[in-house]
Amino acid sequence: MLTLAAPASAASFSFASGTLTIRPSSGQSVSLQAIYSATGAYRLIAPDVWTVSGPFPYAAINGINTNTLEVSTDAVADDRTVLSAITVIDSGPAEVSILGATPSGAWTDPLTVTLTAPDSVLTFDGGNPVAPISFGTTSVTATAPTIAVRQEITAASLISLTGTTTAPSIHADVTAGPTGEIRLNGARVTSYGSITLAAGYVQTTGPVVGVTGCFSVEIGCRASAPSRLTIDGNLVTDAPWSNLGEVQVTGSARLGGDVTTSGFQDWQDAVSVTASGTLTLSGSSIITPQGIESYAGPCGGAVISGCGIGSQSPPAQFSDLVIDGAWEVGGSVRPTNTLRATGLTTVLGTGADSTFAPTTAGTQTYAGGLVIAASRAAVLSGSSVTIAGMPEPVAVGGVRTTACDSGPLTVIGALQLTGTVDCLDSLIVNGPATIAADVTTQRYQSYLDAATLSLGAGTLRLRAGVGQTVAFRGAPVVATWSAASGADITGYAATIAPTGQACSTTGALSCSFGSVTEANDLTFSAAAQRRPSSPSAAPGGSLVDKAATTARRTVSRGSRTMLTKLITPPAVRGKRTWSERGQCAIDDRMLVAPKRRATCLLTLKIQRGGSVTWTGRATIAVR
Repeated sequence: MLTLAAPASAASFSFASGTLTIRPSSGQSVSLQAIYSATGAYRLIAPDVWTVSGPFPYAAINGINTNTLEVSTDAVADDRTVLSAITVIDSGPAEVSILGATPSGAWTDPLTVTLTAPDSVLTFDGGNPVAPISFGTTSVTATAPTIAVRQEITAASLISLTGTTTAPSIHADVTAGPTGEIRLNGARVTSYGSITLAAGYVQTTGPVVGVTGCFSVEIGCRASAPSRLTIDGNLVTDAPWSNLGEVQVTGSARLGGDVTTSGFQDWQDAVSVTASGTLTLSGSSIITPQGIESYAGPCGGAVISGCGIGSQSPPAQFSDLVIDGAWEVGGSVRPTNTLRATGLTTVLGTGADSTFAPTTAGTQTYAGGLVIAASRAAVLSGSSVTIAGMPEPVAVGGVRTTACDSGPLTVIGALQLTGTVDCLDSLIVNGPATIAADVTTQRYQSYLDAATLSLGAGTLRLRAGVGQTVAFRGAPVVATWSAASGADITGYAATIAPTGQACSTTGALSCSFGSVTEANDLTFSAAAQRRPSSPSAAPGGSLVDKAATTARRTVSRGSRTMLTKLITPPAVRGKRTWSERGQCAIDDRMLVAPKRRATCLLTLKIQRGGSVTWTGRATIAVR
C-alpha cells in the first residue's frame, strides 16, 4: 500500500483509467510511502479532508481513521478498478517526498513525478525510515528542478531522473537490475562519499560535476574532496564531467565530453567518443585497457532516444586525444589527428598477437615516456612520434622487474626519441629518426630511413641483444652536437666505435657518416679540434679535445691487464681519470676482464685547469 501525508487542502487527487493522480498546491508538501498490505491496497493518509476531483469509487473512509483512503490494487470484483500507476503533478511550488518502505513494503505500480514550478523539490528519502526505496519490477520517472536522493533507490527496470530549472543533485546510490536502465538527464552528481550507479545501462545528459561545499541539508555538511563514483554497467553521456574524485565504469562508455578527476579513472570496457574536436581525460591515472575510438553506432555520434537498426548517420569523429596523467592503455586508440599523453604511458595486454596500434594523421607525443608491458607489440603510426624515453617496467609496489620483458616497437612516421631506452624487445623505425639518448634493445634495432644522432655535449650508445645488430638501412646517418667554448676551435670531428668511422667539419655542428656498418654495439662521440698552440679547452668547454687517440686491444677472458698497456698516455701533465663502459671492471690500475666473451670501451681523460686536454679510448675485445 501507499501512504500519503499532507497539510490541510495541500493536494487534490483523481482516479481515472487505473491511474491515481495527486496534485500538490503551491507552497504545500506531500509524502508518499509504500506500506505492506495483505489485501494489496495503497493507503493515502492525510491529516485533514482531501479535495476529490473526478470519480474515485473505490476509495473508502474506514471507521478507524477518518483521514485514510484506500485504493485497491487487485481486482476482487468484476466492477472494481485496478490501480495501475501513480503520478504526482504540482500546480505551484511544492515539496514532494518519497519515503523509505516499511518492512516488506515496496512499490508495486509505476511512479511518475513531474514538478515544473521553479522552486519545487523532490526528495527520495530512504532515511525515513532507513531503508532502500524499492520499486521492484516497476519503474520510477522523476522530473523536477531539484532532486535529492538519500540512502538508495532500487528498481529492476527504469530509473529516470531529469533536471529542469537546475540540475538535480544525486547524493546516494541508485541501483537498477542487470537489464534495467538509469538515466540522469541534466544530472549534477554531487559526491560526498562513494556513489554507485549500478544498472544494465547508465545514461547521463548534461554535465556530471563533483562539488565540495556545505549545501546539502539532506546529508549534512561534509566539506571534503569529491570521492569515488562507480558506474556498474554501461554508460552514455553527452557532456563533460569535472571536479570528481575517482571514476570507475565497469561496462562500455560512450563519452560526449572531457572527464576531469583528482584521482584515477578506470574505464574497464571499450570507450567510444561522440564528441568532436578534442577529448581530454585528466586524472592521476587513466586506465583504458580496451582502447578509445570514435563511436560508430547506427546513429553515429548522436545520443538519440529510440535509435535502432536502420537509423543511420555518419560516425562520430574526434580529432585530438589528450591524456593528462599516467596512462595504462590497451586496444585500439584512433583519434583522427593527434594524440598527446603527458605522463608515463604503459601499454598493457597479454599474448604475442595482441597489438597496440594508435593511428593518427598528425603527431603522437608520449611526454612522460612509454613502456610496453609483457610481450605485447606496439605499432605507432602518425606524421611524427615523440617519445620521452622507454624505462624499465615497474612491478607492483614500485619495484622494478628483474628482467626486461617488453614487446617490440614499430614506428611508422618520423620518430623523435628524447629519453633513454633501457628496456625494449626490438625497434623498427619506418621513417626519419632523431635519437637523442642511449637505446638498448633485447634484439635488433633497424632504422629504415635517414637517421640523426643528437650527441649534445657527450656520447650516444646504441646496443642490440647478443647476436643481434643495430642497422641503418637508410641514408644518410648524421651526427649533431653542441658547440664547445673557446676561440681556438678550428673544427669538430665525430667518430663511431668500434667501426672507426669518422666525419669532420671546419666549424659546423653536424656531419654525415654516410652509410654506417651494422654492429652489435655502436658508440657515437664528437670532439672539438683546436690549434696546437692552445691544446686546452677553455673552462666549461662542452666537448673533449681533438688531441686524442683511439685503439683496439684484445685480452683474455678473466685476465688482469695494466691500464697503461691498453692506452699509452702522452707526456703531458694533468689529472688522469680512467673509466670503462661494458662488462669489464677497473681494479686499482688494472683492467679486469669478464669470464666470457664481451666488448668493453676503456677511456682515459687528462685534465688540467678544469679542462680536458687529452682523451684516449680503446675498444677491448675479450676473447
